[in-house]
This record gives sequence, structure tokens and C-alpha cells, in this order.
Amino acid sequence: NINEIKSIQIPLPPLPEQKAIATVLDKIRQAIEQTEEVIKETKELKKSLMKHLFTYGVVPFDEIDKVKLKETEIGLISEHWEVKKLGELSIVKGGKRLPKGHKFAEEITKYPYLRVSDFRNGKVKRENLKYLTEEDAEILKNYRIFEGEIYISIAGTIGLSGIIPKELNGAYLTENAAKIIIDKIHELNSLYLVYVFNSHIGKFQIESNVSKTSQPKLALSKLKQFQIPIPPIDEQKQIAEILSKVDQKIEAEENKKQALEQLFKTLLNNLMTGKIRLDKNFIKKFEEK
Repeated sequence: NINEIKSIQIPLPPLPEQKAIATVLDKIRQAIEQTEEVIKETKELKKSLMKHLFTYGVVPFDEIDKVKLKETEIGLISEHWEVKKLGELSIVKGGKRLPKGHKFAEEITKYPYLRVSDFRNGKVKRENLKYLTEEDAEILKNYRIFEGEIYISIAGTIGLSGIIPKELNGAYLTENAAKIIIDKIHELNSLYLVYVFNSHIGKFQIESNVSKTSQPKLALSKLKQFQIPIPPIDEQKQIAEILSKVDQKIEAEENKKQALEQLFKTLLNNLMTGKIRLDKNFIKKFEEK
């Protein structure tokens, strides 16, 4: 009620110190906004770069008129590229759900289980991983995914993809994802394929092939039919390397933003409660002459 609100104690440092605190926090807020702008611009750059690279290849923007293009089922691509079905170049397998009535282990075990919710920004986030019991690990032993293999979500949020790192070698895979094992490595680069899935070419095929039901799903049979643009293997590696550097920039800026937000939160709490006091000489600058 109103009396309770009136009784709330609000810390009130001297006015010069209030101004100094506001200035410090405002500087951090501005830095957060600037970082958000850099992230937004870099993501836009990546989008246009992907469109360029998956159409013309590794060619400077001012030389695209020299590149001969051809029309394909997946749109215009460089004339010297091929188009092949994913199933011609790789083995595609689905994951498996927990047996009915079974639950995840209550503690960390040797058997991590990867869900679609663990897939983020081309990586598997490990903060909220679930683990299997030894009994369920034995039941699901044929649904593991290994280092270097590609995962892609096929239900829920469809199209999230990446490459399994060494630390998760042999993890167990949800039925809402598929694993892709490239068996023609001289024709198709793993990281390049992940970027194809994230490009306009991949997204169009995902949207075209997802079942229009209450629970949208991408059938494995449809995934195997995906048309993949195939430049020479060295050019695939170049495309993947260029886009990987852009992703590294985005990740660095997102980490910076997260650190600034944490700093703002900590300072806000500590400065307002008096746990931390600003330098007296700095506060003096805000005293009215």
C-alpha cells in the first residue's frame, strides 16, 4: 500500500556524487548501444557477403561483371560450379528420443545428450546440457554424433547447424536433429556446408521442404535431396574462412556487450548502495563552482 511505498529507504548521496554516478553509468550505457550497433552492422555485412559469395564466389565486388553465371534450381551461381544433392556427398542420419517414461540423469555423467535448445550461433552451448544414465546410453548407443560431424535441427527451430567439437565427441543426439557425415571430403568441406545451410540457398530449401503441420518438421528424405552448390574445394575453404572471420567478429562484439551489461549491473548495485564509492577528485568535478 501507499504507506509501505513511503517507508522505502532510497539511498541519497550528495548531489555532486549523484551526478558523478549518473555520468559513469551513462558512459557504460552508451558503450553498450555502440556495441549493439556494431553487431547489427556486422550481421548485415555477413548477410550481403553470403549472398555475394554463394552467387559469384571469392571475387571482389567490383569484378562481378566478369563472372559468368548460370541459372539452377537454387538460383544463379557461378558457371564453373556444380550442383549436387546432399545425399550424393554424405550420409544423413537422425537422432533418437529418450525411451518413453525414462528421465535424464540427475547428475553429470559421461553421456551428454544434445537437444535443439543447446544449438546457438553455430555452436553447442554447454551450460544447460542434459546427460543420460548408463542404462539409457546403452539403449541409444547407435544415435551418437562424433567430432567433425555436422548437426542440423530438423524440428522446432529448424536449420540450426554446426560442427561437433572434440569435447563432445560421442555425444547422443536428439530425434529433433540429424547428423551429416561427409564421405566425399575431396568434394565438400564441412564448414562450407554449414554456411550453405545458413545462406539464402539453404534457408529457401528449408522453408520449401518443412512440413506444414502443428509441429513443423524437416524429413530426413527431404534433407538428403537438398541441392548444394559445389565450387572447387579450395574455393569452398576460402568462402568458409571469410565467413568464419566475420562470425568471430560478431562473437567478440557480443561477448563485449555481455561484459558491459554485467559491469553496468554490478556498478549500479554497488554505487547505489555505497559498497563502492567513486574517486573524490572525480566527484569534485561535479561540484558547482
